[in-house]
Amino acid sequence: NRRARDSRIPSRNIVKSRAGRAVIAIKENQIGAAVSGVPLTTYKVITFGISAVFAAMGGWMYALLFSEANPNTFGPALAIALLLALVLGGVYTLQGALVGSLLYVFLDDLRTRVTLTSVAGWRPGFFQISEGSPLTQAVLGVALILIAFFAPGGVVFIARRVRASLIRV
Repeated sequence: NRRARDSRIPSRNIVKSRAGRAVIAIKENQIGAAVSGVPLTTYKVITFGISAVFAAMGGWMYALLFSEANPNTFGPALAIALLLALVLGGVYTLQGALVGSLLYVFLDDLRTRVTLTSVAGWRPGFFQISEGSPLTQAVLGVALILIAFFAPGGVVFIARRVRASLIRV
C-alpha cells in the first residue's frame, strides 16, 4: 500500500533528526540524556504524540480497508502477535518492524496450512493449532521469550552480523 510505504519516510527522518537522537539517548540512558541537557519531559510528550499519530493512521487505514472500526477486533492475542512480529524482526531498527511483520505473516500462513491434525492425525482440541487455541498461545509466548533471549536484535540484527562476518572473510 502506498500510504504504508509513505509512512516510512517521516519515520526515518524523525529518527535521524536532532529530536530523534535525543529520544534514542533518553531510551538508552535517561540520566545521561538529562545531564547532556535533553529536556526529558518535553521529548517524552512529543514522542507520545507522534506515536499517537502513527496509531491513528493505522486505525484509519484499518477502517478504510475493512469499512468498520470495532474495538473488539484488537484483543490480547493480536497484541501478542504484533509484539512477536516486532521482536522477531528487531526492535532497534525501522526495517525490523517490516521484516518481522512479513516473517510473522509467512509463519502464520504456514501454521494454517500445516496443522498437527494433518501431520500426526490427532484429534482437534488442545493440540489444534488455531488462532485462539491454548497451544498456539503457548507456542507464541515461548517463541517470544526465546527470541528475546537468544536474538534480542531480531532477524535484522542477525542478518547484519552474518553480513559483517562474510565481508571480513
